[in-house]
Amino acid sequence: DLERIQADHPVLRRSELIARGIDDSLCTAMIRRGGLTRLRHGVYALSRLADAADPIERHRIDLAAAIASARDPVWAFGASAALTRSMPLPFAVPSELGLVRGSGLDERSLRQPSQHRLVIPDARIVTGPVPAQSGDVLRGVRVVAPALSALSAAAGLTSGRWRTALFD
Repeated sequence: DLERIQADHPVLRRSELIARGIDDSLCTAMIRRGGLTRLRHGVYALSRLADAADPIERHRIDLAAAIASARDPVWAFGASAALTRSMPLPFAVPSELGLVRGSGLDERSLRQPSQHRLVIPDARIVTGPVPAQSGDVLRGVRVVAPALSALSAAAGLTSGRWRTALFD
């Protein structure tokens, strides 16, 4: 059942697991036995899928985990948005997560790991007015609109050729 859910959503929130009848003790047992991987506080992935993920898929899983752990709306942005939209980039995978959040929102949940030992990728968090209807959810990742994805990714590139490729 969890594999079917995770096919469309790369991460599982604790609240979703509880809603499906998996209580905290079973969740803890699944983590101990290696069936679940804790990505952030209250955010998990099936270990088999996370371990088998290629670097692009792992970036998408990490994006989804960061977005799921945020208390307020957050979207993939910059090179992360371009990667999620399969836009051309001069590198295989961005070195950090690119996220954008609305003005005046708290970003602590995006940066702070839980009390557990986790490897949380670096994130570049931009603050700005992003209306909720200005993006899409692609394979479980909330991402800004295509034009903003291209523009924000191009802003971080030094090559004019790659900027042109993004805009095409």
